[in-house]
Amino acid sequence: MNTGAKQYQYELTKQYQRENERKANQHRLAYESHRSEKYVSALPNLLERLMNSLASQNSHAPAERRQLRLRRRTT
Repeated sequence: MNTGAKQYQYELTKQYQRENERKANQHRLAYESHRSEKYVSALPNLLERLMNSLASQNSHAPAERRQLRLRRRTT
């Protein structure tokens, strides 16, 4: 094979590799953005559930604080 043909083969191989890398990066970015969209859309619902859960657990917290305040005053 002469040097011109070798150079042409080398350029074709490099171009093929670059194209494959570009496609792989595109797919990876699409996958990552899809995953992050999924998590971001789930966040408000998750946050609301967490706040509701905390509120139901601490529904008696104001009464407890009042009792503690009264105890501090009497001691």
